[in-house]
Amino acid sequence: RNIDEEAMIVAENLTMTSFGIGLTLLVGNRGNIHLAIGIAVVDLAVGLVTSLQMFDNKLLRWFLQARARCKPPTDAAVERAIEVGKATFIAAEVGEIIVPITCVVVVLIVHSGPYAGAFTGIGTTDFGVKPPKEIKSFLKTMAVLIVCDFVGALVLKFLVNYMTGLNSIAEMRKFYQKYGLIS
Repeated sequence: RNIDEEAMIVAENLTMTSFGIGLTLLVGNRGNIHLAIGIAVVDLAVGLVTSLQMFDNKLLRWFLQARARCKPPTDAAVERAIEVGKATFIAAEVGEIIVPITCVVVVLIVHSGPYAGAFTGIGTTDFGVKPPKEIKSFLKTMAVLIVCDFVGALVLKFLVNYMTGLNSIAEMRKFYQKYGLIS
């Protein structure tokens, strides 16, 4: 059964954004700068692996062949995998900068509001998310995470350009012209 590919891209981006929100709150609420740096390093490694889907290479063809039960992939399948890889990479990298910034703004608004105690991860430990002990510690950790994510995005941009010759900024423009803002 074929799933509409554009709907799949939207769903994937929403899933990544939801996961990013949860991870961002978890890291920020712990107030642990080392955890924030560790998450950023893991994120950079995942970004490098994901970037291998953005151009035709032996590893991509092997993966597609394994998915197709050992049948060699067609050129059309490789091109489609590359397009999906680009979309995933772009959405993930943009989300990793926008999500933490948005979380900081939302947490500050809710934290200073009269009903802060009703919100998970801010005023209550419902669902296992402990509120930050100090808002100052939360903000410092989030600042480290945002800076690390931004630096990681720049490193990935240059590495992807070096490895593939792709200009990720130009690819991002094409992506948002085709799909709009979906994450």
